[in-house]
Amino acid sequence: MERKTDIRISPRVLNDKGIVSHTENIYKITDKLIRLAAKLTEDWASDIIYDIENINKAVELREKHDRLLFFREYGVTTRETETFDAHAYDTLLFNWNPIQIWRLTHNPSTMETKLIRVSIYKN
Repeated sequence: MERKTDIRISPRVLNDKGIVSHTENIYKITDKLIRLAAKLTEDWASDIIYDIENINKAVELREKHDRLLFFREYGVTTRETETFDAHAYDTLLFNWNPIQIWRLTHNPSTMETKLIRVSIYKN
């Protein structure tokens, strides 16, 4: 669980480890992203293509990646976790009603790439 000064991000289900890859092959994560977008969105499911391109690039270049993915009825909104705060959360909720929230991360030092469903709470 991660604590920020004004929000808290935690796994949606206790002890959920998410979908994890320790290699450059992240096909299971890519597959899950495509399935989520197709299942949860009514329109603009193709928004997820940008997130797939970004995570593939981060893995290839061995760069840190940490994003929150807000699946909505009309697409996917992505925000950087590091800069996401209570104001950004309030703004997002005012404009859209997310159906599900997922966190997509890549740690270049361990080569761990993870996709996990999360909940966000204001402190």
